[in-house]
Amino acid sequence: SVFWLDDALESRLRLDGVVTLIDAKNILHQLQSTSSTSSKHGGDGDGGDEAARQIAYADRIIVNKIDLLESDSIQSVIDKIKDINPTASMRQTTFSNIDIDWVLDANCFDAERAKDVDVAFQQSVPSKATIGCFNPKCTIDHTALEFCGLCADSPSPSVTL
Repeated sequence: SVFWLDDALESRLRLDGVVTLIDAKNILHQLQSTSSTSSKHGGDGDGGDEAARQIAYADRIIVNKIDLLESDSIQSVIDKIKDINPTASMRQTTFSNIDIDWVLDANCFDAERAKDVDVAFQQSVPSKATIGCFNPKCTIDHTALEFCGLCADSPSPSVTL
């Protein structure tokens, strides 16, 4: 399974659900900076779409610090989160103030859904041809999310489940 590193633990524990806490003020920048395309094109992230993956795998999403945004900015954040994961339950908070019963004992983890998310991310990796790299001397493995200087900028991969 995507989430179990040790078979012995899997037999004694149950994964209740994946909860992702989002910093509403910084999430749009974070999505851009951890995008696999931005890291080699001037972004400050390390690639791999980490922020998007955390949202995509979530069963529950807590959008925190909404008090720091205007209502139209909040809606932009919510829309972007829903683009990545339209099925997760979501709550908006300030100071992470949330009913703990919403977080614990949710019984919402679905291993098949997690596998589907993993497959969708793997399929969203742009290939050398799809990102416009036609440099015959290019030896970069573009399927490993590394881009040469001649590659065209491309948007963050979208995940369709």
